[in-house]
Amino acid sequence: GTNADDSGPDDRDGTLINGPTWVVGQIGTNALQFDAVNDYVDMGVLPKLSGLGKATLAGWVFRATSGTTVGFGQHAEPNRFSMVWFSDDRVYTQVENNSASFSSFASAATGWHHYALVFDGALSGLSRTTVYFDGVAQTLTAGGVNPAAVLPSGAAQSAFRLGMDATTTASRFWAGRVDDVRVYNYALSATEVANLASVTPAFDITIAHDGNKTVAQTGSVTGTVTVSRIVGTAAAVTLSALNLPAGARAAFRPT
Repeated sequence: GTNADDSGPDDRDGTLINGPTWVVGQIGTNALQFDAVNDYVDMGVLPKLSGLGKATLAGWVFRATSGTTVGFGQHAEPNRFSMVWFSDDRVYTQVENNSASFSSFASAATGWHHYALVFDGALSGLSRTTVYFDGVAQTLTAGGVNPAAVLPSGAAQSAFRLGMDATTTASRFWAGRVDDVRVYNYALSATEVANLASVTPAFDITIAHDGNKTVAQTGSVTGTVTVSRIVGTAAAVTLSALNLPAGARAAFRPT
């Protein structure tokens, strides 16, 4: 579809711009793939983030290769509340209110990874942001000014977008995939973040066969059962036959 549905209580659905594609995600079948050319998801301004002194931003991000960019959040510098895994293989966190701030840590990893930014403006300096990668708190390198004490409000608040951001000079479009992006108007605990990051990847299959078979009492018959993986990492599947007549046997072997 052309909307990214918000499953939370705020019902802030996003609009797909210029055709990002639906792909298999980390926890389901509905992640979004971006092309790094001009596509993104626009969720508009999120009132729940306006002027907050505490908040959390979290989601799953995917890179096929190192050097790929992917990100999401309130998108416009110098009023971002966002993340971007940039082409220099650093993961940047932006907590801004009219001044550019971009603390970061290094990661050349690929595949699916969980990112969480926990913001607490009551703290001081760089400690206002705790960033978790796959549930593990990271040591950040400061960039720009310290993270803001409160998030932007009013006309300064920028739209929340997946797949792009905007510096003061240009829009930047990301590649990669994004899944299960979440925004909270409070600071999650380390345990709550760990629970988000430990979600078991979705796994689903379809099973088809080549039709019903009829066999004489002393005879035998062969058929084909096809198992196809829809979502998840490849894994062994065991097949069995139930409710067979007395003396009957069934055997399965890979082809």
